Amino acid sequence: MTTLRKFIVSSAVVMAVSSPLVAEDFFDYQLEHYPVTAEACAQTAQELAAHLAAQVPTVEVYGSRCQQDDADHNFNTQTIVLTYVAAQALPLTSTADFTRYMFSGFPKYADCEAARAKEVAAFERETTLGVLFAYCMANPSSGRFIVRLDGTGVAAKRPLMFQAMIPHPLVSTPESVQAEIESHSVYLGAVISSTQVHSDLGGHSIQMLYYATTRLPVELKTPFAFAVKEDCLAAADELRPILGGAAEPALATFCTDSYAPGFVFNILQTTTAAGLHHHAAPNVFADVAACEAGQAQILAFYRDNLHKDVLAGICAREPDAIKLHVFTNGR
Repeated sequence: MTTLRKFIVSSAVVMAVSSPLVAEDFFDYQLEHYPVTAEACAQTAQELAAHLAAQVPTVEVYGSRCQQDDADHNFNTQTIVLTYVAAQALPLTSTADFTRYMFSGFPKYADCEAARAKEVAAFERETTLGVLFAYCMANPSSGRFIVRLDGTGVAAKRPLMFQAMIPHPLVSTPESVQAEIESHSVYLGAVISSTQVHSDLGGHSIQMLYYATTRLPVELKTPFAFAVKEDCLAAADELRPILGGAAEPALATFCTDSYAPGFVFNILQTTTAAGLHHHAAPNVFADVAACEAGQAQILAFYRDNLHKDVLAGICAREPDAIKLHVFTNGR
């Protein structure tokens, strides 16, 4: 019996000694465009390294250093690098890649700081991760600032960005477009966190931050134009509640000045087979009154003969013709 016990103990020791050690390596955690001067950067980097060590005890923080940011902008920022030892790189969920969107961010640093607490709360709520780092990160491509949020682990929903460039200036107000998008707080399973509408390069841009498991199939469409500004604005007001109540609602309907001449009708909508679809009826009318007189019959044809799920029709005095435009659920 004693011999047997000794054999078992000896075997356990041999197995423990011969078990392979988990290989570890150095990894760099980069906090790009961090708002700190070159003179204060070293101290800030040490503080951030201590924060990383306290928040993620599974890694060994090896050191920190500062790197000069790219010289193509005038922000007073540095890139801080935190080096740590671990078996593998930390699994990050982050908004850092939003800087790849050309016009993303807040125009002023103060605007970004004012939004930071709201964005932190949304990030933690929707990803179910705690925020490891949160700061206003300069975006050299846009000259603006984004709220950079980092969390470690697998997110329930990912932070995602949608951006649309509008080549012409808005006729509808930027505030009304932003408010209309944000009225859809939950959209096809995605949670819209914030929206910004900016004036850019003679036109406007739309940025929408949302949380979802996959990207929303959304794009900006411009199906037709009006010859008169007031007609476009009236059509947007008429169609907004109808298209906003579709199976896959329009996120926004608004008008822009194309200089063509003409005022373009814009719809921010999904691109799926079940989403909104636009059809230009082949009829051409002498005037708007004739179009409106024939509208009911044409919509009935779309519904009964073409088997379309008709939502609405609108008569448009375009720059070169008067046409009836039909909107349906699905193709």
